[in-house]
Amino acid sequence: MAMVWASLLVSGVLCISSQYINVNEKDDCASHGEVKERIKGLLKQQERIQKSVDSLIQMVNRLDENMTRIHKDVQIVKKELILDVVDCQDLFIKGYQQSGQYTVYPCGIQSPVNVYCDMVTERGGWTVIQKRVSGDIHFDRTWAEYKNGFGHPNDSYWIGNDVIYQFTKGRNSSLYVSITLINGTRLYELYNQFSVADETNNYRLFLGGPATGTLGM
Repeated sequence: MAMVWASLLVSGVLCISSQYINVNEKDDCASHGEVKERIKGLLKQQERIQKSVDSLIQMVNRLDENMTRIHKDVQIVKKELILDVVDCQDLFIKGYQQSGQYTVYPCGIQSPVNVYCDMVTERGGWTVIQKRVSGDIHFDRTWAEYKNGFGHPNDSYWIGNDVIYQFTKGRNSSLYVSITLINGTRLYELYNQFSVADETNNYRLFLGGPATGTLGM
């Protein structure tokens, strides 16, 4: 049995009365049963949601693993491409045909070298080892400076004897010398064979093969 208090406000007067209400025990049991079924349903639904969440987490983990592998593969490809770029000729072959400053790797990925590439003269792909554009960079330098290089590729610079040695070591290299006079006249000389020895041999210059041009060197 349950006793319920009811209150009623009438014309500002609070009247309180009490009455007994009979509760059907069967209806009460039925109500509890429905609640239990709903709880079971909610638990099953929660279980299904948890399984879905677990599946999503597994998918995300697999995607992360795939992205990690892809990133590693990309880095490997980049390294292989970089290691393959020894000079401007390699860049030209790969499709870089705009003259300007580039980075090459004559000694491997740990030793990048900034150079100016001439992609126009004599079918392109020339690595400029010396350029004198303005008088801002003087060329009265020490042995060490000529060994390591100085200046800036976009202005005036010497690339460095060590780098020239690496460029020409074991490769069939050519040398193109170009001079523009004050009156605008351009003279040149092309040597089919060119190399430089290492420092122990004082960077000895070697020129061979037939030479052509207008400098008459």
